Amino acid sequence: MDNQPPQATQPQYPQPNYQQVPQQQPITEAPLGMFQRRMGRLAYLLSLIYALAPLVLVALLQLVVHFALASSNSGNASPNALSAIVNIISLLVGIVSVVLLIPVYISAYVRRLHDVNQSGLLTLLIFVPFVNLLLFLYLLFAPGTQGANKYGNPVNSYNYWIVIGLKKP
Repeated sequence: MDNQPPQATQPQYPQPNYQQVPQQQPITEAPLGMFQRRMGRLAYLLSLIYALAPLVLVALLQLVVHFALASSNSGNASPNALSAIVNIISLLVGIVSVVLLIPVYISAYVRRLHDVNQSGLLTLLIFVPFVNLLLFLYLLFAPGTQGANKYGNPVNSYNYWIVIGLKKP
């Protein structure tokens, strides 16, 4: 008899089936990264709402100060001087907010247009009256392209109904 130990047999596993993933066209680099990639419908809506928040806060501050100064007649400074100071500060904050928010709005439009596989140059339509409203509504309700398009892979976004709580995930 042979005194050799029994050899263990290796289990035979099927060979993995690796499929070739097609190579995508590289996304051309933009000067600012905020104009690349894609943006879903909900992210588009929320980015526009968040961008409006500073302007809404300035308007509310303006209203509160106006009614507070109108109701009180006491104080060292005259209500007209305080009102003028608040008006100037509100105007400066509003102008700075608008200037800083222009790239945010344009980026949101460009990225949302990329999600529906359209060129970002269509953002120029926001300067055409009435067409800008139609573009806004189209980008708000049109679903993005399924899968990868020439602007990249889709982004994860939630369903409107799930976010507002009317549908279970």
